Amino acid sequence: YDVFRKKISFVIIYSFNKGLRIIPVQDDKIYLKKGIFVKLQFNASDILTDRNGNIFLAGYNGLIYSLKYFKTTNDASSIKTSIKQLSKQSFFAPVLNLFGYNEQNKPLSSIVKFFYDEENNILASLHLNSEIRFYEYQ
Repeated sequence: YDVFRKKISFVIIYSFNKGLRIIPVQDDKIYLKKGIFVKLQFNASDILTDRNGNIFLAGYNGLIYSLKYFKTTNDASSIKTSIKQLSKQSFFAPVLNLFGYNEQNKPLSSIVKFFYDEENNILASLHLNSEIRFYEYQ
């Protein structure tokens, strides 16, 4: 994603209480003031990216999300973001989550670490309760 400038080498992403920042970096300069602030409805426990610029977020709520960022105009302040939940849940799952349970009537388990196999488009998450889950990303 060539959102910031053509010469950006990579980004630094860090999270905090229900939010995260994406900071563009050149080989010799960090653009702190040009960073994007993204408000989240959850707290991120882990963040990873792939070689295509996709950003994946794992939540303490046990769910996985993708974050996309894009320009709406040529103005630098016009960068927008969208977050999509990748973990599948039924219609009633958000109500169960409010009470701290998943659809199998088990307590929600935070994601400790997750990984992305880019060749097979598979995300794997390791949860606090030692459970491993796999998700196909398209």
